[in-house]
Amino acid sequence: MRRLPALACTLLSLAGMIGWAREAQALELFAPGEWRLQLIALLVAGAGVFATRRMQLSLGRAVGWVLACAGACWIWCLFALPWYERAWWWRLALPSGAISAWLLWVFAQSAARWVTLTRWLLVLLLTLPLLELALRAIDRAQPSALLARGRSQPGAALERNRPKPGTLRFRVPCNSQGHYDEEFAVRRTGEQRIAVIGDSFSQGSVPLAWHYTSVAERQLGIPVDNYGIAGIGVAEYAHLLRTEVLPRDPSVVVIALFAGNDLDVTPSEDHRPWEADWLDSNSVLVRLLPRRLARIAEERSRKQGLVAQVAGSAEQRSGVDEQLYPWLADCALEIPTMSLEGFMRLERERERALAAWPASQAAELALQLDEMRRACGDRRFLVLLIPDELQVEDSLWNSVRTEGVERDRAQQLLCEALGSRGIEVLDLLPILRASAPLTDGRLHLYHLQDTHWNARGNAVAGRALAEFLKD
Repeated sequence: MRRLPALACTLLSLAGMIGWAREAQALELFAPGEWRLQLIALLVAGAGVFATRRMQLSLGRAVGWVLACAGACWIWCLFALPWYERAWWWRLALPSGAISAWLLWVFAQSAARWVTLTRWLLVLLLTLPLLELALRAIDRAQPSALLARGRSQPGAALERNRPKPGTLRFRVPCNSQGHYDEEFAVRRTGEQRIAVIGDSFSQGSVPLAWHYTSVAERQLGIPVDNYGIAGIGVAEYAHLLRTEVLPRDPSVVVIALFAGNDLDVTPSEDHRPWEADWLDSNSVLVRLLPRRLARIAEERSRKQGLVAQVAGSAEQRSGVDEQLYPWLADCALEIPTMSLEGFMRLERERERALAAWPASQAAELALQLDEMRRACGDRRFLVLLIPDELQVEDSLWNSVRTEGVERDRAQQLLCEALGSRGIEVLDLLPILRASAPLTDGRLHLYHLQDTHWNARGNAVAGRALAEFLKD
């Protein structure tokens, strides 16, 4: 009973702190007054350590209890809250940890059989943040795609995912910059040259002669350079633009955005709170790594084949590609990249993500693309919007759809946001949907159970891009 007044005072202090911080607007996501909340959090945590010390705990154990409980608050924030609520809750982790430690200690003392359990729990909660630090250190020393984080520095993410020069893809070696194309050159006076920046859609899942940039190049009769690296996003596109594309002075810059995984962006580093990297669920490795390992093990156990990528040459539609890769001419011969269960799970996740994509994200994405456009100066700047397969193929959409969800909502929001800034956009969704179906009634524009375009999809996209750029 003697401990109740101290607990009541601590809880009242926490309530007062939250009220004061809200009044000072310190709980806003990127609030300039957040330091006030952090300062008070430290004071409350210190009071919690002092209160725990009064119960005959050593200073080291008292601090350990508080840090472990703060770690529990971190894990709870990461898994239980949407991203936009995590920032201010995280700032309450220390005082919440102090109060939790106090309560757990009182409970452990009153129920002796729980002492061992609470000790193991504390060890686990202290281990997870230490493991996260260790994984980040390993990734810094030896970058790996397995340890890639959503908020890695753009340059580091590029180097992690960039193929080594000379790497063969469908008998064509990547150029000296690791891009799936011939060597790039600086634009000569009076020459027209187009640069396309993108992710795995630009890196390509077909031989180079069948790739959509090669199709557009043949239609236009001018070079179309393919700056594509799998597994990158908008931040890396901006980095590529500044460091590799603009130094070669193209006349046109095209940013290829894939609706499946390019739409979620976060504000630039200048406007992010210091703790954001620990709150983004796509940046915390103790959450990402087990999921990645489980998916790899699951796909391997299903023994599904990958789309064939064996050595070959760069002849343009010479007939050799069709002999080596018969699925180029006949979609029925395609080999599934993922298991059916894995593919359907991915598409359901993307359907939910597209359905919940907010207008604020469209505005932020348009802002970052506008910054790229301004960096291009007087060059023509274009956004090529690539839809996910579920938005194009009706049979897939009917398999994953949620009642009441607008199928084209993301494109509508983004096109409106880009239009308000005067940015040119080529939305491929209506063009791909207008393609003639094959005998089974499906469009067959994407590889079987893969989410990337096959030769048929690349041909449609390449012709559409060329026609748009002719205008």
